[in-house]
Amino acid sequence: MFVRGTPSPTLTRRSKVQAVSSHDGASRSGGADVPLVIEARFVSDRIMAATKDDRSQAEWPLHWGRCFSAHVAALHEMPPGDPGFAAAEDAVCWLETLGPPEIHACEGHRMPSLQSFVPVNDGLADPRNFLPDSSSRNRSREFPGVTVRHPVLRYAWRVGRDDIARHRVALQRLLAGITYLGRSVNFAFLRLLEVDASELPEAGKLVHWIPDPRGDTPMRTAAPGRLAWLRELHARGQGTDRGPVAFYARRSELAARSAGVVAGPWKPVWAAFALPQASRFLSVETEPVAKAVRAELVRRLRDVSRTSEGEASFAVDPFFSGHAEDGAPWRGDRLAIVPLANVLHSHADGRLLGFAVLMPDSADAERWRMVSELIYGGGDFNLPLLESFLFDRNGHSIRVPLFQAGQGAPSGLGPGRYVATSRRWTTITPILLSRRPDSGRRNAGHADEDTVRELVARDCELSGLPRPALVEVSATSPMPGVARAASFRQSRGGNQRWSTHALLEFNTPVAGPLLVGAGRYNGLGLLTPVGDGPDPISAMEMSASEQ
Repeated sequence: MFVRGTPSPTLTRRSKVQAVSSHDGASRSGGADVPLVIEARFVSDRIMAATKDDRSQAEWPLHWGRCFSAHVAALHEMPPGDPGFAAAEDAVCWLETLGPPEIHACEGHRMPSLQSFVPVNDGLADPRNFLPDSSSRNRSREFPGVTVRHPVLRYAWRVGRDDIARHRVALQRLLAGITYLGRSVNFAFLRLLEVDASELPEAGKLVHWIPDPRGDTPMRTAAPGRLAWLRELHARGQGTDRGPVAFYARRSELAARSAGVVAGPWKPVWAAFALPQASRFLSVETEPVAKAVRAELVRRLRDVSRTSEGEASFAVDPFFSGHAEDGAPWRGDRLAIVPLANVLHSHADGRLLGFAVLMPDSADAERWRMVSELIYGGGDFNLPLLESFLFDRNGHSIRVPLFQAGQGAPSGLGPGRYVATSRRWTTITPILLSRRPDSGRRNAGHADEDTVRELVARDCELSGLPRPALVEVSATSPMPGVARAASFRQSRGGNQRWSTHALLEFNTPVAGPLLVGAGRYNGLGLLTPVGDGPDPISAMEMSASEQ
């Protein structure tokens, strides 16, 4: 845990253990452990909050350190001489000792960032800042946020029975004085619950975050002495610092780690955009749509690289373009554009709903920053939100609008059916084999099935996956709404790759999302998990009501 009064060191993988306070550090004095939950239920499904390190990035779930600061603010808003002040202060000091809580919150979908020009905070100190000719009168600010399907946030601990009995009344009073979390637009009702978080309503619909030194998600928390340090900062006239940080992992990640699950080569992070229904793109146009979106990202990169003389100041990173400087295909890791279709239910029509942007597990922080700026705008590139892309249909170029997938978007654009863990997976889009099985006509059924199965298994290994124990190949898919393999368009001219649908079974569970084959960076070879039974359709348990 960071020492109070010292600046927060740079967080690296090496310093994670020092940055994390023990989850077992809660006070155990006085009685057996009992559950304690602080629940925040928001009035709106739009939560506005920025991260402490990057004001252009949205923070969700809201960190416990932010909620703790709200407790401190509620404490100091009590009337002077209030007889309950000492008990409330004691309760806040007790909260410091509990360590990082487990956090329960649903997935958040980032909203377009709002950029506004607002007066600087020191305007009253220097009235000249408000003069019409003052260049420092207003400052550009971004107000990032997310939309959530279930606007509830829960912080959970195990505490001593006698401790909660001593602080219950004071905590309830403090929570009654907190009217928002994050920005003042995030109106919320906070309450104290003494029940296990897994037994509360909506528990099954929320993501469970657990403090873990090996986790990849840093969140601000509280530590002993935090109240005194915040008071010292206030006395100096300074704003709050980042404070102590704990690293978190999703419960599903911990379960996968303990079960020996093999992680796929793609990050389970989903940035999705929706297509207008009027566009009527079908799943068979997966590769052309993906390439058109990629071309739009490359065009945006080239636009920001041009100097005043119209020359490019830097070469386009092959991570985005998929091509080296000499035009040859890039052999390293790169961004994947994955169009997503209306499939897997009884009324599926195969229409493209939109697309997701996937990052390889090897992507570093700089790549994440560049992708975020290309898609969401702002930052050093000073680009607007990605709003459309240019598509060539029947020799005519059309500008296709895009909408950020958030609240109310079709569930087919969500990660639920692709970011999962299973031993058995089947194709939603066909696998393009990296090598032809023979010289016969494409998908004409003349290739030996054993040869095709061997090539599919080989492509799994080339795609960063373990070799499957079982491979079944077919020209068609049993999944509703999925078109025949031969129907999917390829933009390679006369040199068409062999394509096939497949059912794969691995010896160990594999965590998605999974993309296999030569077309994986353009959405082909997309897999979805199926149950262990003989009928993959019934195992999906999908229905038209979920679309």
